[in-house]
Amino acid sequence: MTTGYPKPPTIRSIIAGIAVFILACLMILSLGDIVKYVGAAFIYPPAKLGILRVALPEEIIPVDMSSSPTTIQIKNPGWYLLYTDNYDLLVINDAVIASDGEPWLKFETENRETPWIVLVERGLSFYDTPLVKGRPAARIKFLEPGSYSMNHPRRPIFAHLVPDYTTGHEGWFIFIVLLELSLLVYVGWTLWKRLTVNKKSKSQEKLIIKEY
Repeated sequence: MTTGYPKPPTIRSIIAGIAVFILACLMILSLGDIVKYVGAAFIYPPAKLGILRVALPEEIIPVDMSSSPTTIQIKNPGWYLLYTDNYDLLVINDAVIASDGEPWLKFETENRETPWIVLVERGLSFYDTPLVKGRPAARIKFLEPGSYSMNHPRRPIFAHLVPDYTTGHEGWFIFIVLLELSLLVYVGWTLWKRLTVNKKSKSQEKLIIKEY
């Protein structure tokens, strides 16, 4: 018994394969955004109920990195995370952390205490805000409201200062998300069980009708 040659691929299958490949590449390239938006889907409902606190759009401060120094206006003092998706700045940040060097950004102030700066080692997480691109590179505590001058490497991009409501509360965020996932699994399992019971009862009714 002989077998014939495999059928040549059709134009439709070739186009579908190319589309799947392109879609996979786009998903890999935007994996960070996907993680953020999936996390936001679980975080923002409890945030609306006041269970979690997240940064609001009006609280985010854009930082023009194309020239240095950059003047920043701080209305509400406290801890902020500097987010960026610039590869060069993230490489610089990781290199400074590895060498235990001085932060790559500094602040100059007049008659004002210098902000505390802590470089961030962690990567992107599901509780990072989707309102800005990238991951946090530095954590900064502004002690007073007012105008601050930031010295930094120049890059033709915008970074963003986001109020930090997550550091120190990561466990609470994880607990709430796991609780939501557990509820979704329970609801899904309950619905699936009801559907299977209904199907069985309907099939049994049909058998009874046929017997009569």
